[in-house]
Amino acid sequence: MNITLKNLFIALLTLPIVACSPSPKVQSHPERVYWADITLKTSPEVTNELLSHGKNLYDNNCTKCQGVTGRGDGITLETIIVPPRDFALGQFKLRSTDGFPTDYDLFRTITVGFPQYDMPEFGHLSQEERWALVHYVKTLIKSAAPQLSQVPGKSVKLPNAKPYTQASIDLGKVHFNKMGCAYCHGSNGIANTAITLKDAQGNPIKPRNFQDGPEYFKGGGRPEDIVRILMTGMAGTPMQPYGRIGADNQELWDIAHYVHSLANTPKKETK
Repeated sequence: MNITLKNLFIALLTLPIVACSPSPKVQSHPERVYWADITLKTSPEVTNELLSHGKNLYDNNCTKCQGVTGRGDGITLETIIVPPRDFALGQFKLRSTDGFPTDYDLFRTITVGFPQYDMPEFGHLSQEERWALVHYVKTLIKSAAPQLSQVPGKSVKLPNAKPYTQASIDLGKVHFNKMGCAYCHGSNGIANTAITLKDAQGNPIKPRNFQDGPEYFKGGGRPEDIVRILMTGMAGTPMQPYGRIGADNQELWDIAHYVHSLANTPKKETK
């Protein structure tokens, strides 16, 4: 058999393998601790001692960015990607509700942080220490905005999961463009840097470039994490909630699968 025929024979043998490849699989990142998966014990009783402990922890770990009163006016560094949150706004990006977050939501955020955005994780602190921070932060919110209700919003329930298939990904791309997601994020997940966006504090922000990878997704890069963010939005940013898409919200899973596929594409598009 000459070289040409041999190469043709090998190519023909590999065709069935390509044709029978399984549908895209959900890539996992076992090294990452996911916000939604944080397990925790019930909050300890809120006492003056607990709040005092929380203040000490906050002063030693958080004031550099968040400021002494939680207004996000600590030391400003040009290298900070996302400006610190002003607690007086009562707006928190990661939550399991359609409004003010639960104490558990705040606990999870303190635990995992936003490492890619200059907020470190505090999983090394004990659960009691993290709870102390949660309750002290809530006192800062009350001091800065006494009129703001801290009653948690309605719990958001994710729709029944939909199989992760190429068909779902393809549908997701259609919904992604139809709903205007591409206006900010680009049809291929590459952020549209030509538009000007600002957060609730007036700071300029950029749309998420999905092709940077799932590690840049604050709430987690799994499809279920993306669905939750689609349902709650990201308070304080132009990312609005999409609480009802279609009869049973299955379209949200399609969009999540498409976004997930963009974030996990080995070959990154640069144009």
